[in-house]
Amino acid sequence: GVDTTATEFPHNHPVAAKAKRSLGVEDGDRLFQVKLDAKGDTYVFYCPTYMAVGSPLGHSTHVFKAYCIETGKLVLLKDTWRVVSASQSPEHIIYEELKKQGVRNICTCKEGCDVLDQVTKTQDSSMARHVSSPLRLLRHYRLVLNEIGRSLTDFGNTKEMVTAVRDAIICRLLMTRLKFFRDISSGYFLITDTGGGLLIDWDLCKKLQDIYQGQAHIERTGTWQFMAAHLLVIPTPEEQPVIPGDLESFLYILVWIALRY
Repeated sequence: GVDTTATEFPHNHPVAAKAKRSLGVEDGDRLFQVKLDAKGDTYVFYCPTYMAVGSPLGHSTHVFKAYCIETGKLVLLKDTWRVVSASQSPEHIIYEELKKQGVRNICTCKEGCDVLDQVTKTQDSSMARHVSSPLRLLRHYRLVLNEIGRSLTDFGNTKEMVTAVRDAIICRLLMTRLKFFRDISSGYFLITDTGGGLLIDWDLCKKLQDIYQGQAHIERTGTWQFMAAHLLVIPTPEEQPVIPGDLESFLYILVWIALRY
């Protein structure tokens, strides 16, 4: 279908030239704009800096560097399809709870909300019964973060890379106090302008009590290359995660980046 919430940004808009300079695009490039809700700010963007569209059944996540008209600042705009579940909070709600509890080294969430009533229909299709595991209901969702940063693989030197991983480990240990769990992957890190690290992508974060009560995802989530060994030995959602397994994932990420880069 057509997403009517995203429209072309007028080239003659009073801030069009400033937006293009901030986004680093050419004068002839087409820009687009979205509002997360009627009362929210307007975000101008060009093409995505990241796309996760490898699977037709995935979240189709697109990440944009966007210019906020109201504040005149650059932000990170995430467009995705989130899992609809009674035990799965929207990502901006998770950010709010983590911030309220004093968890460090996470991004500052500016705003987030669902996009109208846009939900997937594939799970209701007659073809869905031929899929090995049940398909999830997904809802169109957008999130805005104040920090943009750089990918962990874009580190300037070894110290910067190790520092970013260290900061993410501190974040993960603070989460332990709140009984939160989330899988760890190399794509879940941001390097800040000051050389620190942030842990991002909380859309599949769950509370341990929900997992222990059988409300885990219907399939194993996480990146196989970085999973703890015991999860690979028993690759089913019923095998419950443990905190040392997360720390094991951090080690694998360090080794992977050191060998590849």
